[in-house]
Amino acid sequence: MKRILIVDDSPLIRRSLRRLFEERPDWTVCGEAENGSEAIDQAQKIHPDLIVIDLVMPFINGIDASRALKRLMPPIPIVMFTSFADPQIKHAAFAAGIHD
Repeated sequence: MKRILIVDDSPLIRRSLRRLFEERPDWTVCGEAENGSEAIDQAQKIHPDLIVIDLVMPFINGIDASRALKRLMPPIPIVMFTSFADPQIKHAAFAAGIHD
């Protein structure tokens, strides 16, 4: 079973992603966080198999949170989603260890 941590400041997006992921019988959402700081705390507590994170969030954005998560938990893949199509953001995300 793949355990997923969802990180987004929008409760609507978190609910939608949860429904989408849990349609797969081999996936489960093991936690949610609404900002980068909570994501770091949750990931260390629940040790997910995958982290799905938004770019723009309060306190710690998705890139900075991903950079910290990769230092703390390097083997956990991180997938970032955003509505921004800026190539600099994509480069920064890859540099932080986010998967393509």
